[in-house]
Amino acid sequence: MRSFPAPLLCVALVACASCASASCSHDVQHDVQQVYDPYAGAPAYPNRRPKLTLPDGDFALVPSSASDTLSLIDLGSGKTVGAAPLGRDPVAIDGPHQIVADRARGVAFAVLSYPGSAANAGQHSHGSSNVPGWVQVIALDDLRAVGELRVDPNPGEIALSDDGQRLVVTHFDLTTAANAQLTIDQRRASLALVDPRTIQPFGTPEPDKLLVCVAPHGVTLSHPDGAKAFVACYGEDVVAIVDLVDTNAPVVRVPVAATVVPDPPAGAPAFGPYAVSLSASGARVAVSNRDAKELRFLDVAKSAMEPLVVSLLGSPYFSAWSADGSRVFVPMRGMDALVIVDAAKGTVIRTKVFDAATCSQPLEAIVPADPATLFVVCEGLGGVPGAILTLDAATLDVRARTEVGAAPGRTFVGRGR
Repeated sequence: MRSFPAPLLCVALVACASCASASCSHDVQHDVQQVYDPYAGAPAYPNRRPKLTLPDGDFALVPSSASDTLSLIDLGSGKTVGAAPLGRDPVAIDGPHQIVADRARGVAFAVLSYPGSAANAGQHSHGSSNVPGWVQVIALDDLRAVGELRVDPNPGEIALSDDGQRLVVTHFDLTTAANAQLTIDQRRASLALVDPRTIQPFGTPEPDKLLVCVAPHGVTLSHPDGAKAFVACYGEDVVAIVDLVDTNAPVVRVPVAATVVPDPPAGAPAFGPYAVSLSASGARVAVSNRDAKELRFLDVAKSAMEPLVVSLLGSPYFSAWSADGSRVFVPMRGMDALVIVDAAKGTVIRTKVFDAATCSQPLEAIVPADPATLFVVCEGLGGVPGAILTLDAATLDVRARTEVGAAPGRTFVGRGR
């Protein structure tokens, strides 16, 4: 038989006697609260990243889809000012695909688009993954992640309005687009609508989404408040015009050519609109039809395609307009080159063909604050590292080449002062 110390036995007997009385209730609870003084020590998880100062001149924020890193590069000197990991998974490839920035708030927004397989990691392989994508908010003063938002699998491109009030994300879902058992409505993917100011460090609710078209990829927003989104619908051969103020308004889908089939066979676009860029005036959208190897133009006021067609020798990617709207700079693949297109006549003014050591797989053209300068982001291929070229905007002569690592994604270029 187990024995109890006398004091403990006494307490037990008193408790039993008390509970035997009619006044004893088993519902009564006696909570003991301990109030602690607030912690006043050093931060438990201090931020030890060094503070960064943006260069005075042109700088680039470059995401690398092969190494899951973000680099801040001084384009004047060609030096890397800072670099940091980018992504959520410390082991697998997160596939950072593009970055945009809001200088007024001091943050950038990076989209993570996971590859469909490990074999395709680091090759901008997106469109066949079943892993949800993410948008991360990055502080510009030290490149740390300060917020995140989950979106659907296979995010394609992101766009931020000029005033920083709207952020949209396309979803380049090629698997669903190629499913012949589905109707065209079922094959269509969404455009996520985000208020960037509401993104929290963690646990941000998923954003509202609008069904737009089959395999939406490139997207641009109207100036200055992003009231409308113009989306390149790769799998449907249309440009979708989305009203972001009245989200109940029907999506307007403009065929890129008169010969577009209204309900195209699944996974078989004839033109393959892949990228769009809006002129500074906001009056015209240049549409890069990757599969048809041509550039076409959308008249924004008429919500209709112009008759102007620019046939190219390679597949066009992300173009950029000159500040006055007279020219469009178009990077091409198939032949690694950049062309200047007369936006009024539709003629090719000048072509610059790159050797592999200079620029392999040109991805996008960027017009900075200086209209005499042009930047071209080169993705690289087969051991050739990615690079940013600084070109003379008139002659396309290469002024400088800055290596930026493996498989750079779409890049933000800004000016420090």
